[in-house]
Amino acid sequence: MVYFIFLLLFIFIFISMLLNISIIYPLIIGLLLFSFYSYKLGFSFNEILKMIFKGGKKSTVVIKIFILIGAVMGVWLSSGVVPYIVYLGIKFMNPKFFLVYTFIICSITSYLIGSAFGTVGTIGIALIILAKGAGININLAAGAILSGSFLVIDVRLCLQVQT
Repeated sequence: MVYFIFLLLFIFIFISMLLNISIIYPLIIGLLLFSFYSYKLGFSFNEILKMIFKGGKKSTVVIKIFILIGAVMGVWLSSGVVPYIVYLGIKFMNPKFFLVYTFIICSITSYLIGSAFGTVGTIGIALIILAKGAGININLAAGAILSGSFLVIDVRLCLQVQT
């Protein structure tokens, strides 16, 4: 039953993206379906509400992080950091080693910012512009950006697990 609800929720989200409808409607439908399933399992209405509010409180941290990442991206884009990076890239980067440079730059930026999403949203944009200008395959550039950005996060997680 749970797998069916997940599949149904995935289909609703996919349809909402295709029809350009807000994703909040499929999420509310999923919340109602899982609430009904929990009620069917024997949880009381009050217990279900407590679980919903407890899960909502946990997600506020993620929402705060996304707001801060959006602020960093907005400040960098509006203050000219991204165009300046494009200028420096054109001036100093050798196109033969562009993908290596991209990977290293994204790894360092992701480590310094502490956010892979922020790195992709700021430095990634500048590097894609550089790749287009240099005639480098955009797919390869995007792969180097994502790999470099998420590598640091993965390494941090591995180090935390070992200690």
